[in-house]
Parts: sequence; C-alpha cells; structure tokens
Amino acid sequence: MSSLVKTQVWKCGDQFDPNELLCLLVLPDLADKFPLANIMTATRHYSRICEGCKSVFHEDEVYKSPCAIDILFFMDQLKDKSHASLSELIVLSQDMKEVIDEFKCEGICQSRTTARRCVDNFYVLPEVLIFHVNRWIHTKEVDFTVQYNEELCIKETKSGQNIHYLLKSVIVYRSANGKSGHYLCYALHTNDAGVSSWYECNESNITKCHIEAVLKQKALLLLYEKKVATRNLEHTVLSYNGTEVHDQHPLNPILATQSSVEMSKGFIKKQLYQKITEAEDASLSLQLAKDDGEVVASLPCGAGDAEVDILGQDLRRLQPGIYLNDEIVNAYMYLVHERNKKLLLKNSDETIHKQVVYFYSSYFMNKLALDPDLVNILLALDPDHGFQNVKRWSFRAKGGSIFNVDVLIIPINVDKHWVLLVVNFVLMTIQCYDSLGFPGRRFIKVIKQYLKDQILYEQSEEGRIFAAKQVHYSQPSKYPNIDSLSELLIPECPRQSNGFDCGVFVCMYASYLTLGEAFDFSQQDMPTIRKRMAVDIISKKIVFHD
Repeated sequence: MSSLVKTQVWKCGDQFDPNELLCLLVLPDLADKFPLANIMTATRHYSRICEGCKSVFHEDEVYKSPCAIDILFFMDQLKDKSHASLSELIVLSQDMKEVIDEFKCEGICQSRTTARRCVDNFYVLPEVLIFHVNRWIHTKEVDFTVQYNEELCIKETKSGQNIHYLLKSVIVYRSANGKSGHYLCYALHTNDAGVSSWYECNESNITKCHIEAVLKQKALLLLYEKKVATRNLEHTVLSYNGTEVHDQHPLNPILATQSSVEMSKGFIKKQLYQKITEAEDASLSLQLAKDDGEVVASLPCGAGDAEVDILGQDLRRLQPGIYLNDEIVNAYMYLVHERNKKLLLKNSDETIHKQVVYFYSSYFMNKLALDPDLVNILLALDPDHGFQNVKRWSFRAKGGSIFNVDVLIIPINVDKHWVLLVVNFVLMTIQCYDSLGFPGRRFIKVIKQYLKDQILYEQSEEGRIFAAKQVHYSQPSKYPNIDSLSELLIPECPRQSNGFDCGVFVCMYASYLTLGEAFDFSQQDMPTIRKRMAVDIISKKIVFHD
C-alpha cells in the first residue's frame, strides 16, 4: 500500500508526475506482496545450435524485466496489418532467431563456425512483467496499434504452467513531432476496503477512469502483476488468442477419439520399452551391414503414396548420433498410419469406417512452399504456384478429402531440423511440436492458408469435376472455419538435448499422439527407440510383444 494513500495525502486532483505515480502508488502496492528485489527478476534461456555439427548448447541468464516488444522487428511479418495483439507479438518474439558469426563449438566439430541463437524470454517468469512497446523510428512514430487486455496468460517454459497476469499499470507517451511530448500513467489501485479502481495521471491532475479507456491507449509500457492462482498445463492448454482446450491427459492434448484411446491399452509401452529380441538384433545387424545402395525394405511412403526403397545408407541413420532423413521419417509415419488403421478395424464395430488420422509426407511442405529449405517460408507461399503442386493431395485421404478425417499430421523438415504439425478438426486446434521448444507460428500460418485454399478448390468447378472422378470420394458434410482453429503454440512435449535426435522425437510424437497416449519418453530413451524403429521398418510393421 502506498504511503501516500496511508497518510491520505493522495487524492483525486493532486498533481504528480506519471513516473512518481508509478513509483509511489503502483510499486509500493506490489512491494507489500513480493520482495521488492524479486519483483521483476526473471530467467531467460539461450539455445545455441552449431551450424557445423548441430550440437546444442544451453545457458540460463537471470535478468530484470522489462521485456522489449519492438514492433519494428516484426514489420515484415505484420505487413498489411494495422494492429496485433500483445499475445501475438509475444509469440513472434519467441520465434526469432539470430546468427552468431564467430562461434567456437565445444561439441563434436570443435571448430570456429557460425551458430543460430534462440532466446526463450519466459523460461522463468517474474512476479511483475513489464513490456516496453517500441513503435518509434528516430522521431517518427509507426502507425500501429498493439491490443492488450486486462488479463494475460503466458506459458512458463521451465514449469510448464500457464501463468496468469493482471494489468496493473499503463504508461503512454504522446508527441506531435517525436522530439518533445508528455507522459501519462494509468494505474490500478486497491484501497483498504479491497475496492480496485483505475486512475489517470497527467501533468495537471489525477482522475478516476474506466478500464475501457485504459485499453484504448497506445501503450509505451505495460505492467502486469502475476495472479496468485495459476492453472497447470496438464489440464489446460491456451492458444495465443485465449481459446482454451481442456484435455484429459498430462502433456498430451487428446488428438485421437476416445475410442482410439481406449483401444491402445498401453500399446506404446509394449512397443518401445522392451529391448529388441536376440533374433531381431541378429536380423538388424545383417541389414545394417548392407551396402549403401542395397534395398532393405520398400514402403508406399513417397509423394502420392509412391513406393520408396529404404536403402542400407538410410537404415544406418537410425544408429545413434545420426540425423534422420525424409525416407526414414516418412517410412515410420506410414507404419504408424497402418498400425492405427488395423487397431481401429480390430477394436471397432462394423459401422465405424472413418479414418481417424491422415498423414501427409514430409515432401508436402516443400512442394507447397516452393523453397526446399523453407528459408523464406512466408514469402515463398503463393496460391497461384505453390498450392497448385499440392491441391490434389487432399483427395488421397480416405473419404476423398482431408476434411473427412479427424486429424491431419504433417512432418516438416526445415533447415536440417524436424518438427511435427498437427491439425485437429474435431477440437479445432493446430499445433507445432518442436523438440527444441520453439514456436512454429510460421508453419502454422502457411498450413492455415493452405487449408483455406483447399476448401475453395474443393468447392470450385475444377475441384468438383476432379472429385467426381475419384471412386472413394465423399463430399464433406461441412467444411471447417479455418480462422477458428486455435493455435496452440509451444505445446508441452519431451525435448532433445543434442543436435541430431529431432527426427526420432517427431516420429514418437506422431506415434503417441495418434493413440492419445501421454508422452513418457525422454532423451535417454533415444538409443532404444532408434533400434525399435529400425526393426519396425525392416519388418514393415510396428512390432510389439505381449
């Protein structure tokens, strides 16, 4: 409680500088609840990825907020937009990467090279979170509105919790020419009776105001106080726009139907957590010894379900310490897909024919975005070119359209790193699972645009004519509203601690998610999982032992 209020010196009409109000009214209120030295103390997490050997190095740094939300950094991604929500800008800031030119790798290559540095500013969140919103280029203000709300929810990476904050103060800077101007402070104050009210402080007076007026301001500083009650991510996942999806499994929003969850019955544990048998080990050793160009297995896992030969050089990528290629990841996705179909038929009555999950191969995104490395994925997307490459992929799904399935899964290989994108048409969610923990907003944006284009194509005359030629085609009863898909950014999932296991993690995400199983594997399980994957590919089916 502010000493001004305690002595009843402060009252409406008194003249105070906005900074004085912040220091004398807002911060002392907070200091009654938290140690003043800890109010703005947070921890950010750095990940540095060597461009040579892909080794990953982690480092934590304690810092004092405020967090910088520099609109100028995001103008390329926000072009043609005049506004964005604070939550959306927070996600963009988490997705930024920078290149380190002079980097001494202490990992495998032991060389001086370049590296990518990724920063997680919300690894450990402070009691009070302050955002500095910069919209000035020298003396010119960018005409852009940042929308913010009374409440803010951010996922704290280390704890996995959704931390809820309440807006406490807003500082506004107004200037006609950028050279001189004045500050206003809006502050939420709670009196001794427990009644909270908003006040506006300018150079002439202090007056009571409504929250609606506060939320319309072009904020320079936003001060949020952590709420006492928080909800654990094990029970709730929030999108950046506030849409909630309540799940029933820790660490895994249910992506399959409840029937598929019931039918799994611990299948994953039987599959992965048994060491391969002596016979399997002997067979695997023989296959691993084959020449680079010798065929180990052939599976219909290519573009358009084309048959793909898995060669000796591909299979050896499942040995420890080696990055997985498209052939191995697509082969395993095919096996997961076939496993799910067999389980569904085995455990369903005759009236159930719907395919729960459908997989696109890793070649899909490359063909859609035109750029094989997805370096400029947002700029590469062109509905008149990239979409033309994939407009008929949807018709390969059972029922003749991806909009007849529950879940669409897309493995993505970008810049030698694997991620898994999952669209759930039942829960109306879209997620990107990344074993390095980065948001996949750029991929989500591309896929949402693709889905919109696909709906338009299937409803067009050309699309209807093509669909009519497909024997198994059944027009979707209702197309989803793609804008209503909740973007669940940075879902909680097991993380890698090296630079080469991302493909294995992606395969396991798909295997667990499609059965509705909670994630219970980790980095230390990778050697066992790699062997099990190799045995499954050789056998052309996912093997497990009762």
